[in-house]
Amino acid sequence: MSRSLGVSLQCRLFYFWLMVRAAFAVLLCVLRRVFTFSSERPPRPSDCGRLSARWVTAVLQASACIPSTVTATAAELHALDGSERAAHKVERVHVAYETSADGDVSELPATLVLKRSKAGYRNILATLVRGSGREADFLCSELVERCVAPHVYYARHSWLFGEFAVLMEDLSAGGVRGTAVFGEQANALVGEQASGVSRALPSRATPEAMLAGMFESAAALHARHWRDTSLLKRDWLKAAQWYRGRGRVSWELALRRSYHSWQCVKLLHTGEEGEASLDERFVATVDASFARTSWRELQQHVQDRRIPFTLCHGDMHAANVFLRGPGTASLADSIRMVDWSEVGPWEPCADLAQCVIADLHRSKYSYTRDAVRCYWHVLLENGVAEGDFPWEVCWARFCTAGVERWLWLFPIVALGRLPHTTVQFLHDQIMAFLDVHGAQPSYVLKPLFVVA
Repeated sequence: MSRSLGVSLQCRLFYFWLMVRAAFAVLLCVLRRVFTFSSERPPRPSDCGRLSARWVTAVLQASACIPSTVTATAAELHALDGSERAAHKVERVHVAYETSADGDVSELPATLVLKRSKAGYRNILATLVRGSGREADFLCSELVERCVAPHVYYARHSWLFGEFAVLMEDLSAGGVRGTAVFGEQANALVGEQASGVSRALPSRATPEAMLAGMFESAAALHARHWRDTSLLKRDWLKAAQWYRGRGRVSWELALRRSYHSWQCVKLLHTGEEGEASLDERFVATVDASFARTSWRELQQHVQDRRIPFTLCHGDMHAANVFLRGPGTASLADSIRMVDWSEVGPWEPCADLAQCVIADLHRSKYSYTRDAVRCYWHVLLENGVAEGDFPWEVCWARFCTAGVERWLWLFPIVALGRLPHTTVQFLHDQIMAFLDVHGAQPSYVLKPLFVVA
């Protein structure tokens, strides 16, 4: 990890610039609130209680969700338990309809989901730091076509105001969440998009089948954007600039956040008084990985032609997956992924291994080779050349890429508000993955999220 004075100064100046942007955005929000009086407008971070029924009507009619003879008469907002994060919140929108012609409105969507940033300086700064508006940019772009994302009725991101809003279908109305298949473990506490799903599981949804379905869906997405150089020209996609040798400061900030968190984690969770028990090998591996990781190592990685890139979800785990209700041909067809805030070009196997460590209990790790091989075969069936991504490379990157991501993420998660039992669970999952898939003395760490 770089400790040069020049890089440190650039990091401080960049973060100061983000703070100035956040303060300016707060001023603009105040002026907008004073001088804007229309109630027929999109949702803002400061809105409470309800949305404009006329605006909801216009959005749903424009997307052909409701006919022109139907209007929304009310759109009430209800917060979802446990869904708020540092800079955004997720709410369920209860919609009432009326029709000017004969017809049944009972088949229309009674609920929608609204995901939006929160008001206030600290929340705006956090939105800018995390680049959370990336999700709205993605969901209103052509990249979302034929994707496993939910149906989106409205998506907007304002760089000027440091805010975003996404109105989408309510996947819990007729579906089941992925955590119900794998079990409510760490994934129920880290990065979930929505809550409140309690439905009977499909009989086909075992953890092994669920993992295979998620991998098959990921393979179809990855194959469509395999080595797509147009992705690298979209600066708003996470990691796109890295492939062009840019974005070092944001990468350094992300790495330093994890490094400083790790120093605190070692004080809290090592020794006889530690709340969670950290294996000596784990501590040594993380220490060695921070010492090894550098911008130069990252550039060597992204320029290595043996390692392909594609469009990746960026935060693939069961809490970000929903299964639709009956009527789909296969488990893979029923899968929808939410929370696309980390979407961007990256090596495909990182998403797969991240999901395994987060969701699949370590007692089932022996199944992963079969699941990855099925993923690889789906890639080939969808047009990826075997010579471009041999099985040996696919398996080797699966065994490495997820660990590179999780070793960066673990200190941040462990220093958060998670109970020590969850920290211990994640530690044990990572250690088991290393034992089963082959541990290395050190890894080149790859941030899960970066500073925008």
